[in-house]
Amino acid sequence: MKGMTGLLGLSGAVLLLSLFFAARAAGDDEANGALRRGNELYAYARTEEALNIYENGLAARPDHPALRYNAAQAAYALGAYDKAAEHYERAEAGAGDPIDYYLNAGNSRYRLGEAAQDANEKMRQYGKAVQIYKEGILKFPQDVRLKFNYEFVKAKLDELAEETGQQDNQGDQGDQSEQGDQGEQGEQGDQGDQGDEEDQSGQGDQEDQDGSGGQNEGQNGEQDGDQGENQNDEQ
Repeated sequence: MKGMTGLLGLSGAVLLLSLFFAARAAGDDEANGALRRGNELYAYARTEEALNIYENGLAARPDHPALRYNAAQAAYALGAYDKAAEHYERAEAGAGDPIDYYLNAGNSRYRLGEAAQDANEKMRQYGKAVQIYKEGILKFPQDVRLKFNYEFVKAKLDELAEETGQQDNQGDQGDQSEQGDQGEQGEQGDQGDQGDEEDQSGQGDQEDQDGSGGQNEGQNGEQDGDQGENQNDEQ
């Protein structure tokens, strides 16, 4: 009986393994078919359809490196930078053109930073872009595009960090100034009116300083990777 029990258990294990490999093979077939079909659509500039096909294939094989990379490239070409950033983050740098991987993955984060309204989120996305460019530079120190984009976004990140710090300092100074004005009004009485006029002129100066900020916000100097020739055909 012990021998029979062992054989039954072994047969059950073999059956489970067989089912696993059969499902894996079916997923591979679906993923590879999606890769071929998506690449055909991409070649004819039907990029949105190609992205849908790639993502359908990824539903069957989420770890398929070529599908993941090509989905990232297609999303980037469409300007869907949130999707592109997600796919690049899960892709392998060696799945396609490695330099384009670092360029466009970094650029996706930069674009998300540009679109963000919240300063902290903007800085977070800029920081991720800078880190990606830096990783690319370490592997491809001869590529001037990576260096240019790194310096370009790093300057924006530093500028934003400085502006955010200045605004915080101005806010603290404004609170102290208001407390001081209230104290002076309580002690000086009629002189409070003059203090109000001085406060108003001081507020006008601060508004002028704020208005001079944000220069070069409309500039777009980052360089993209090549889009037309970098789709991965490997299965």
